[in-house]
Amino acid sequence: MKKILSSTAALMVVGTSAVYAESYPAYGENSYKATQESGGTVSGSFYTGIGYSYINANLDVPYYYFGQPFEFDIQSDNIDLLLGYEFNKYFAVEARYTTSVTDLDFDLQNGYVDEGLAWGGDLSNFGFYLKPKYQSGDVTVYALLGYGHIRLDIDNIGDRSENEFQWGLGLSMDVGSSIIAGTETFIFLDYIRLYDDEISQMDFAIDSVNTGIAFKF
Repeated sequence: MKKILSSTAALMVVGTSAVYAESYPAYGENSYKATQESGGTVSGSFYTGIGYSYINANLDVPYYYFGQPFEFDIQSDNIDLLLGYEFNKYFAVEARYTTSVTDLDFDLQNGYVDEGLAWGGDLSNFGFYLKPKYQSGDVTVYALLGYGHIRLDIDNIGDRSENEFQWGLGLSMDVGSSIIAGTETFIFLDYIRLYDDEISQMDFAIDSVNTGIAFKF
């Protein structure tokens, strides 16, 4: 009886796998074999990465504040950490955290303050994004659409934080097997608008340019 049950179970597993495989093309990148080997369409895959993020915060001050208009910029060198889940080659979700690793660099463009004045502080962001994408060969173009919490903290002045819709565009490239066993590696380059709003009738925008490496499990 046990042999009969074991044989029946084995036949059911084989039959189910065959039906599942038949719903895919026999050959090509969308075939059942290809998707199983790539970990893409069928099972999905996690990925994690690290990179560098250059952030620029730009504040446009109207003329009626000081009698003339000027721009105030804050630049920040940040480390960028990311964690994502790729459902298939067309869609993923991704979380990112970035925080400053050097002093903030200030530039007041009308000459009141020397260019490149460095102050202590931190410019950080945590965001969660939907990631529609399109892959052609080893190259993938993608968009980032989501929500983030951005915080600017300047020593001896104070801090301000905001929750904001964030969007971006990017490009990544698969570079093959990783030095980490069982993973695939890709590099990425993208742009994200982190903040775009008015503060006391002053236009305030924060942008980031990001590049790094990620490992797909």
